[in-house]
Order: sequence, then structure tokens, then C-alpha cells
Amino acid sequence: MSRSRPDLQNASEITAALLMVSQLRDLFLQLPHLPTPRERAELAEFSKYQHPDCSLDDASRQVVRTGFREAWRKGDLEAILNLRQRLPKEILRGDLEIQAYVEMASRRAGGSGS
Repeated sequence: MSRSRPDLQNASEITAALLMVSQLRDLFLQLPHLPTPRERAELAEFSKYQHPDCSLDDASRQVVRTGFREAWRKGDLEAILNLRQRLPKEILRGDLEIQAYVEMASRRAGGSGS
């Protein structure tokens, strides 16, 4: 009986499947991101927040998250860092995702975090 042969065959099938999944992941990461209708609306609202006279409140969290995500995706660190100055402390302290974008943008720009 050759018990090791089925194990080797199974191992090669697993390796082939992992290789295929890895190739699909690489392909997926090359695809452009297409915003959903909700994201488009939030990004339009976020662009209004870029103006200094527009006030931010606690209800703006999701819009800020979406805007920071898109700014990070585009490499627009300045948008993140400029808006950070005007963010209410409650939003900045109370949202880990927003904190992460601010911290990453600060580090990439060579400045200090929050």
C-alpha cells in the first residue's frame, strides 16, 4: 500500500488551489475601485468639508471616514492633514478608523500624529 501517494496528490492539489487564489487576489488588487452611490454622495459631502467655513459635527463621522479612505487611496495626504486640524476632538478620539488615517498620513508626511 502506498499511503503517502494520496497525501502527495492532495498536497499538490492544495498547492495548485492556493496558487490560483493568490493569482486571483493579485488580479483583484489591480482593479480600480468604483464608488457605490452612497460613497459618491458621501464624497460629495466630504468635498464641502474641505472648505474652511463648513462646520463639522458628530454626524459627519461616516462622511469623514469615506473621504479619508478615498484621499488615502489617491495619496492625497494633504486633504487628510488639513481636515484633521478642524475635526472636533470627539470625532478624532472616538473613531479608530479616522485616527488610523490621520496617523498614517502624518507619518507619511513626516509630521507627528494627532
